Amino acid sequence: AERARSEATRPTFPRRRGPVRATKQPTRGASAGARGRNKRARRRDTRSRPPRVSHLSGHTDAGQVATMDGLLAGLTSPQMKSRMTAVDDLQDYLERNEVTDRDDAHVLADAVATLLKENNAKVCGGALTCACLAVQGSPDLFRQHVPLFLPGVFDRLGDLKGPVREGARNLLVSLLELRVTPPADVFGKASAGWRHKNWRVREELLRTCERAFASDALSESDLSVKATLPQVLNALEDREPGVREAATSAILGAASRAGPAIHGMLARHTIRPGQLREIQARLADANLGA
Repeated sequence: AERARSEATRPTFPRRRGPVRATKQPTRGASAGARGRNKRARRRDTRSRPPRVSHLSGHTDAGQVATMDGLLAGLTSPQMKSRMTAVDDLQDYLERNEVTDRDDAHVLADAVATLLKENNAKVCGGALTCACLAVQGSPDLFRQHVPLFLPGVFDRLGDLKGPVREGARNLLVSLLELRVTPPADVFGKASAGWRHKNWRVREELLRTCERAFASDALSESDLSVKATLPQVLNALEDREPGVREAATSAILGAASRAGPAIHGMLARHTIRPGQLREIQARLADANLGA
């Protein structure tokens, strides 16, 4: 009974269920009204600033076209998407404007040479189009800079994508028609295209030759059949059927320019009898060389 009375008089305490956490005090700061005023002030300050130029896209934030410096800077961006955007922007610019500065022409030619080494078909095709537009707009400025990107153009003749190959052909023909590049650099005996290890490059160079012979902008003095025909005839011995067929088509193109003299030119070279008969038959069917 005495023990029960002792337990009854023992004070009781509330049981703690966990550590007591400090109550987070509200931070002091600007009132809602002050924050709103600051936000509106920053917005007004942004509107008053001039539009910022993006050196990757070639456009300003207001949609205006940037200078050539900004456009050319985007071509060397380490980001693939930025280079693709820069090529598109430069193409749009060159469709409306000409390159007027010799230094810009050098930078553009050097950038095209680098872009033609890309594995992206859109970048390569865009670079070829930009080069073609730039040369057509300012042929005199690019005459000394073409050797920078001409080897890359030959390489793109062998591209797996048809539009890229077509862009390379268009550029080569434009270089010839505008007298920017001498025919010897493209079709001469020392041209790298004839010795290229990619057979498609050799085929497409012959297709380019056929198209050049058919161009009204190139006369016999500009593109000599006599000087070009030996390289075309050598291609008749190529191991690839596509190259041999392209060589025959180029001979027909040469005949449309040389006329009856084509028979004497063919007689001065050694051609397999079967091939010669086929060529003569196709000349007769097309009423060429008569």
